[in-house]
Amino acid sequence: MAMAITLSLATLGVCLVSQLSPENKGIEGVENTTSRSITIPYTFFEATTETKTKSIETSSGNEINLSYSGIITESAWYEYYCAVSYDGGYIQNETPITGLSSITFNSTHGDGVVPIIQVKYGEDDEFTNTNSYSGSNNVTFTSPDSPSYFRFTCVHTGSSSWDDNGYYFQEIVITYSCSGQEGYLDINGGAVSAATKKRNSYQIPSIYHNEEVTSIADSGFSDCSSATSITLPSSVTSIGKYAFYQCTSLTSFTINKGVTTLGEHAFYGCSSLKEVYIPASLTSVGLSAFANMGGGSITLNFENDEENAKTQLNNWNQNLGYIFDSTTYTCNYGA
Repeated sequence: MAMAITLSLATLGVCLVSQLSPENKGIEGVENTTSRSITIPYTFFEATTETKTKSIETSSGNEINLSYSGIITESAWYEYYCAVSYDGGYIQNETPITGLSSITFNSTHGDGVVPIIQVKYGEDDEFTNTNSYSGSNNVTFTSPDSPSYFRFTCVHTGSSSWDDNGYYFQEIVITYSCSGQEGYLDINGGAVSAATKKRNSYQIPSIYHNEEVTSIADSGFSDCSSATSITLPSSVTSIGKYAFYQCTSLTSFTINKGVTTLGEHAFYGCSSLKEVYIPASLTSVGLSAFANMGGGSITLNFENDEENAKTQLNNWNQNLGYIFDSTTYTCNYGA
């Protein structure tokens, strides 16, 4: 049986604003107010009984920090993550959200369960207001207070086992209004690229405009010469040709575990890039991918041990000169 809890809040028509780095604070160049949404699936959260915090980027390039606790994995046929009931599992936002118009909490539960959703909300994280819903589907909550903070606590009565009588969290959908330009990234068919080349850092989310990020587009971040940091999500499996060409301010880079393909000239001309993390998953590397880097020398930190790393290198290309050109490299193993 599926369940959706929807919170409808008064729309303010302003951007989400992060209290983190200055580059994430708001959007300049006001345009027409639009309604946007971001879907956060259960896979975004880790199984934990401790308190953890993760950030997700909105389509405007701002961050929402979500803390959570009491998330466990279910090994039965449901294969869902689920919010723990009895010890007070929760999901809440730590970053103030303005322009919030609705929040939908989707879940499913077994026939032997009476679900109870408790929503706390307010203008600060003291959560001065509380609403509870028991055994109801498609409950709409309307508040005149337009709160900036919300907290979901998921409990149930009935079976205490996490089997087909359990209570299983699926996703949260946050809908908000924002006056401003589109975000700092573009995405097409899962391939992400920089919409603006002027940022100092890029924290690429795993989900952008409700689409999973699976690759870095050809020339996606080429000539982002101001960027000192570019972080990839674990969902990326391939990096395109010229992806980070002439990113001259990068000093280190982690190719995330799960990436299998690195396109030709991917890091060509990254003159300050001295260190690159190489996951065991990387099996294909294109011509001149590591050429003209790091002032002539770089360090490769391999996830693999020495024997497997050397095999990995040889599998890229029997003539490594085609990959590194005149760049010399030092290898560390078991990183």
